[in-house]
Amino acid sequence: MESIIQSLTIKAGGETVTRIDNYAAYLTQTYRNLSKGTKQLLGNLSGYGRNDVFSGTVTASVSMHPTIGFFHPTNDQFFPVWALANQVMTIEIVLADPTSVFTSGNVDKIQVSNIRTLVPFVTPPPSVVVNATRAISDGKSIFYDYTRATQTENACSAGLRNTFNLHMSGVRSLVGIECSFIDDDVLQDPTKDKSEVFSSQNLREWRLQLGPNATIPNGVQGFTHSPYDCQTLLVSHLSNNDFEQLADLDINFADYDSKHFSFSYGFQDKSEGNGAALSFSGTDSILRIHTQHASPGPSQRVRLLTTYHENVTLSIGDVVQVI
Repeated sequence: MESIIQSLTIKAGGETVTRIDNYAAYLTQTYRNLSKGTKQLLGNLSGYGRNDVFSGTVTASVSMHPTIGFFHPTNDQFFPVWALANQVMTIEIVLADPTSVFTSGNVDKIQVSNIRTLVPFVTPPPSVVVNATRAISDGKSIFYDYTRATQTENACSAGLRNTFNLHMSGVRSLVGIECSFIDDDVLQDPTKDKSEVFSSQNLREWRLQLGPNATIPNGVQGFTHSPYDCQTLLVSHLSNNDFEQLADLDINFADYDSKHFSFSYGFQDKSEGNGAALSFSGTDSILRIHTQHASPGPSQRVRLLTTYHENVTLSIGDVVQVI
């Protein structure tokens, strides 16, 4: 049900801390990497994984918990809302065009009403609030660390070889990336299931390039993939998880290549601290993704949607800003 959202923006004290322009695709990438238990929980709360078609007038109630890093800090911090001017936090939601969400062409209107927000608070001791507020008045800041997700899109060249350039000049610590091919012809066809936009586009090999000489993997051949080759699937998940965590994931191997395909690489797994991620210091700050496809390759109507996750810090003082 959350796929009716086109974009989601979170602001704290007027500063944009997270902006997801294609929230439906972000949900798809996030959902496919979750455990079976988590999927079942989200299915009961938010309707994750539902593939039925709405017809006529339907009313549904959704309990939405945004699966973004700002609400899930990795170092057990609690966000100091009380330190913001007027304690202002803003969640901006833009709804999608119904034709881009539902399989059936009969849905022509989405209406949202009766929005209720539940925010659990941890109340700090008064002395902490007083001392922190005094420190902010003296020009000091409170720092809140979190992982921010950013999306970027690159059109395919219509050839069997493609190179996608991701400019990382503002990224100080890259946690990882996840890439999906989106076919606009499928997305805009009201008779087709929207999940089918995430096919492999006959991908056979891919690699990452960090500067002129450093490549992942090292050597003359990249990571391979085919309907019968699971190397990309294993590399994507093992670079982000250990083997026990991988065993807990709920992966649909039957539909992976045709409906739920993505490839990813993690530079910081779940057992590492945020100092272990990738730094672009001393490079041209461009991450290049090279792909090679079997015929027919992706057309120019196909885009590579890349979501990259970076470690950032929110500085809360006289001015609230991401650093």
